Amino acid sequence: MNVLSIEDEEFQEMVRVKLLGNMVNNGATQRVVDVNELESFLAVKMLKLIKRL
Repeated sequence: MNVLSIEDEEFQEMVRVKLLGNMVNNGATQRVVDVNELESFLAVKMLKLIKRL
């Protein structure tokens, strides 16, 4: 594929699909956390991680 010959929008769509596909296939998740709750959220996550070790 000649990347220089495709339109910007088409290229951006290809990148978006590739990135989203990788996220779906690897089991990764995302979560929206209120900025005011971020420190507490991270502390809980770290404690859970430490307990698994």
